[in-house]
Amino acid sequence: MATVAPWRWVRCLIVTVGGGLATIAIFNLYAQRRQAPLPSRLEGEVHSYRWRGHTIAYTIRGEGVPLLLVHSVNGTASSFELRKQWSGLVEGRRLYALDLLGFGGSDRPDVAYSAQLFTDLITDFVHDVVGQPTAVLASSLSSSFVVAAAAREPHLFTQLLLIEPTGIVALAKPQGRAGRVTQQVIRSPLVGACLFNLLVSRPSIRFFLANQSYHDPAGATSQVLKQSYYSGHQPSARFAPAAFLSGALNSNVRQQFAELPQPVLIAWGQYAKPTPVAQAKTWIKLKPQAKLVIFEASGMLPHDEESEAFNRIANQFFDHI
Repeated sequence: MATVAPWRWVRCLIVTVGGGLATIAIFNLYAQRRQAPLPSRLEGEVHSYRWRGHTIAYTIRGEGVPLLLVHSVNGTASSFELRKQWSGLVEGRRLYALDLLGFGGSDRPDVAYSAQLFTDLITDFVHDVVGQPTAVLASSLSSSFVVAAAAREPHLFTQLLLIEPTGIVALAKPQGRAGRVTQQVIRSPLVGACLFNLLVSRPSIRFFLANQSYHDPAGATSQVLKQSYYSGHQPSARFAPAAFLSGALNSNVRQQFAELPQPVLIAWGQYAKPTPVAQAKTWIKLKPQAKLVIFEASGMLPHDEESEAFNRIANQFFDHI
């Protein structure tokens, strides 16, 4: 009997683990079947840019001086985030909305995503596609990529409007050991896919939008939820967010920001949670000539929640080159 009991335990363990893996596989298959083509929500000409063997999606609208819009980075990110600026900043400008590699309508390859990679992408896009010095509006983590690009190639960038930027206080520390483990887990084909599918499920997206993104939960409309869900359910959607969630996209741009020669406007929501408004003081202390505007009725997305006021201030800023 003493030799039989361990084998029963082993068989039980095999059945339990096998059943768990089968359940995960079924859940992943169900999530995969929920995939649908990501609809373009921005009016204009849709184009593609071949960069390092990958296709980068972008949209163009309007005529005039160039303005590049760069969305934030999260599990469901795309240029849809900046839809209200797409309509509110177009007069007298040629707008470019870029979907970063791994997000939106761009390719989502399993590559080594890093802050340097996105800095290179933005720099090359301005040089190759825009083709002349441009103003830039960037949101959250993407602000750090833009700051690094503008510091490295100042002749390509004329003005920077940064929405709740990171890279000095938040998301400035390099990826640690725990982060590397997290990234490998999320990138894994079975467990990682399951974890990511849970992260971008409708209940999870709804909770994050209502409790973290918007000060007024009513801002998390069915349209926003639908677009976020579709973006998070594209093939290979987890690889770039895995880099973000694990800290692989963190970068410290303290010195670059302090030395920027371009005019800078910083926008912050009074009720921003992941990046509290108190962090704005550090940015202004480093560059006192930068302007700061705090939106009193907004969370993480002042450009969405108070879009009219935001666009008015942005237009005034970009009109004064």
